[in-house]
Amino acid sequence: MTKPTINGIFTNLNNRPLRVVLRRRITARWSQYEVFRPKDRISGVVIAIQSLSDEDSPFLEKFLALDEVRHRSNECRTRRYIHREKSGLYCSASSHLACYARPVAGVWLATNLNQTVMETVIQEACEAADIEYGRLSSLHW
Repeated sequence: MTKPTINGIFTNLNNRPLRVVLRRRITARWSQYEVFRPKDRISGVVIAIQSLSDEDSPFLEKFLALDEVRHRSNECRTRRYIHREKSGLYCSASSHLACYARPVAGVWLATNLNQTVMETVIQEACEAADIEYGRLSSLHW
């Protein structure tokens, strides 16, 4: 039997214990939840991106395209959150920050992000995968 696909990601990256929950729809009435306890916030972002990438092959292309559009449309944003190349994450003025990057699922992820931006990255990933995103407190088990 194949594993049902992820249809929602819910996070608690505010307080300890940190949690990332993947929801998979089993039937119209039943869902299965996979709970992760990341050691830090950026590990929670990595779990979400890696899980979506493992499940959906065109996900990364959609996520890269969405991040590029968001980067270009917001003149205040000085970096991309993910990129194919480590050097493409940051503009030339903040290229010294490239050491704060981590490979995830064949792309590079910027890791010097604050808590709010980390949640934004997961929201963008969910939007690219066309699934629901929410805070763990909004999840009704």
